[in-house]
Amino acid sequence: MRNYKLILILTIALYKEDFAQTPANDQNWNLIFNEEFNTRPAGPTWSIDNLMNHNNEPQIATNRVDNVFVGSGILTLRTKKESFVYNGETFNYTAGQIRTINTFKYGFFEAKVLCPSGKGYWPAFWLHTGATIYCNYNEIDVFENDGGNSYFYSNNVWYQTPTNCIQNSTTQHPFMNKANSFLISDTWHLWGLEWAPDKLIFYLDGKEIRRVYTQYVTDFLPIIIGQGLYRYDDAENRGPDSTTPLNGDFKIDYVKVYKKMFNCSQNTTINDFSTYTYNVKKNIIVGDGTNSIAVPASSAVMLMATDGITISNNFTVPLGSEFGAFNTVCE
Repeated sequence: MRNYKLILILTIALYKEDFAQTPANDQNWNLIFNEEFNTRPAGPTWSIDNLMNHNNEPQIATNRVDNVFVGSGILTLRTKKESFVYNGETFNYTAGQIRTINTFKYGFFEAKVLCPSGKGYWPAFWLHTGATIYCNYNEIDVFENDGGNSYFYSNNVWYQTPTNCIQNSTTQHPFMNKANSFLISDTWHLWGLEWAPDKLIFYLDGKEIRRVYTQYVTDFLPIIIGQGLYRYDDAENRGPDSTTPLNGDFKIDYVKVYKKMFNCSQNTTINDFSTYTYNVKKNIIVGDGTNSIAVPASSAVMLMATDGITISNNFTVPLGSEFGAFNTVCE
């Protein structure tokens, strides 16, 4: 009997339905912004909104220490029930909100936060141009949470196409099975967003929760973190009432931004992962078809290319390791 050795070359086709990875296990990302709030937010990194009110909501944001303060590496944005008069108008609540002075376009954005519980509270982490004319702006809500119904959160995006104003919104429940649900306000959570030229991918605690394909979110945007209140006349009755706690503390541990590293004209062959330089390539070949190559034990290897990734038959992934091959576009 004649025995044949089958040599298999597997080419992974790269197409739009990719499975994005977070920077926690993907070395193609570079940390470019890292705020751990060891000091109170201030220039040249942050500005604190002062004497600002949005959409006739019950609160006014101030830059007072009562509303924005830091302790033990945690930023607290406090919504406080108190009478505050500004420009002849009386507000029933004050609140805290900060925004980056620099703006960003594309990347991975994440914040570790603890949301308050209480009817009316509306904590959020988002990016926005600052324009006020409806839909004449780009807005990405990495998350918003309804403090009065803290099982639910939303991830939204607004943008203008050549023909339409798009409000691409969704409200989600953490799990379909109520028995396995958790309140967003029960513990700290990590919210993330991958913003690419052709898509937005939203994450909760490292797991993808939503994906939106669009090429029209193109503005440079500041990061905004704050806590407002739903209006008293909210159509879904989410505004504050007599049950709302006097103080609602929105706590932020850190905010980070990553950018992919690119070398999109390079074609490369990998024969040893220990010497591989991680960044987005044009084409990648894994192995030479003769010598064996394996992902290192208990590690993750994520490859990104714009055109193609070819994997030879002598490539292995040990149990306990992770391997991914993904398409992307140059930014």
